[in-house]
Amino acid sequence: MKCMRISSFFKGTLVTMLLLAVGAVILLKVAGPAIGGGRYSNNPADLRKLDSIRSDCLPVMSALEDYHSKKGVYPRDLSQLNPSFQVLTANAIQFEGHNIYYHSESGVAFSLYIKVSWDAGLRYHSGEGEWAYDPGDGSEGFLLTQSP
Repeated sequence: MKCMRISSFFKGTLVTMLLLAVGAVILLKVAGPAIGGGRYSNNPADLRKLDSIRSDCLPVMSALEDYHSKKGVYPRDLSQLNPSFQVLTANAIQFEGHNIYYHSESGVAFSLYIKVSWDAGLRYHSGEGEWAYDPGDGSEGFLLTQSP
């Protein structure tokens, strides 16, 4: 009698695990891009979206350049900029719905990173003056050639 109870318990567990696995596969097929965020390419529609995101960042870049023109260096952290920016940490703010991460290299140059999906983001380095899309998965990204 005990053997039948154990056997039916394992059968029920296996059926439950199988249903959960099938449900997970269906969820990933249906909502996968929404969960991890979409992957962008250099097609015109994606480039317009990425250009819009980096254009949202222009007031932050302007504040950085204003600070540099007044002090001769870029700030150590973003809390030294406009107090109206929503500061998340010393090196991250939220602006126009985007998390923008900042790094200054001894006040001489700065880098920005805007997270656009789970792993992917836009990178900017003031010394290079170029924006690049980084898919965040180790594959090669691309430069954004349109200027904001």
